[in-house]
Amino acid sequence: MKKNITLFMMLLAAVMMTGCSSDEKKELAPINKPVVGYWQLVQSYQFSDPLPINSIQVAEFGNDGTMTYYEDGEQTKRLPYRIKKIEGFDEYYLYYNTDLDYEYHLGGTILSVDGDFLTIKVYSCFYEKTDIYHRISSLDDVERGEVDDGLISRLGKNEPEFKSEDFQAIKVNEEETTEGTWIIKKVNGILSQITFFTEGIDLVPSPASPTTEDEFFWSFLPVTIDNRMEFYDRDYRDDPHYRQFYKGIPVEQGRWHITYLNGMMQGGSGHFVPIDKLNVYPAINYATAKKIAENSIQDSVEGEGKRLYLSIMSFPENGELKPRLVYVYKRQVWEEGEFLYIDAQTGRQLYHISYIGGAPY
Repeated sequence: MKKNITLFMMLLAAVMMTGCSSDEKKELAPINKPVVGYWQLVQSYQFSDPLPINSIQVAEFGNDGTMTYYEDGEQTKRLPYRIKKIEGFDEYYLYYNTDLDYEYHLGGTILSVDGDFLTIKVYSCFYEKTDIYHRISSLDDVERGEVDDGLISRLGKNEPEFKSEDFQAIKVNEEETTEGTWIIKKVNGILSQITFFTEGIDLVPSPASPTTEDEFFWSFLPVTIDNRMEFYDRDYRDDPHYRQFYKGIPVEQGRWHITYLNGMMQGGSGHFVPIDKLNVYPAINYATAKKIAENSIQDSVEGEGKRLYLSIMSFPENGELKPRLVYVYKRQVWEEGEFLYIDAQTGRQLYHISYIGGAPY
């Protein structure tokens, strides 16, 4: 049975059906008390790419409907705001211009509050930016991105918790079935590959075959509003590639590739990670993770071919792979590379591997 489409696709679908604007207006919600207060920017993404935060940025939501921005303690912007509940979701439209209604515009701003964290997502046809803020008590209570030397001292030598053989020991159940012209392969019950028809068979896909990529994911994978596939890139055949995101955080193993033949969806292959109620807010800051990584690799994490970013990766636990929030250090120059995974809640090193030409060393 097909599930409801994602919030983002719902918004775009509404625009396509109604045009870019409408004269219809709906009542704005009163100022929501959980929104009121000071919030410091702690994570920022453009699509899936993490953006640097080079200053202390704070947003103050006042109970009088005024929003004030501060950078390094100095006020930079002050403007009115209103919010409107999105029906069926624990999210709000955020308005700086009360004459707008995002339900009838191609683009907008969505706000959500999860405990002490506030997320603001700005979207349009070809742009998406997500900012995550942490609640603070006042402008004097900001996190200054300092290294937690006490934590690093307590961690000590901090050797990686897992080795390659720990992953190899995880039991993998593979199964293959056929339904008419469909060939379906699953790994541990999750679809890993599907072919609706092969190139050598001159057949039109059955009426039950999906016609859009969004329909495909919601029909065959256990995606949710929080845990979904998002378009990433196209290959030389113009076939689309997707990456998995959980609450806006990229999932390392979550990727899918959809193939087309003569304009019809032929099938796809990839890996999807089921995730439920994972805390996506790190207990250690970027500066501390950077110091831990540099202590391990005995080198800087910055430079050509190097990245340190927040992500989700699965690790062995009680005979299964369980997702964790991690900082990932990645170095890749030609065929040589290195990965280091650091638990974003504890600072413990989880896994460290170097390779040449795809082979570990």
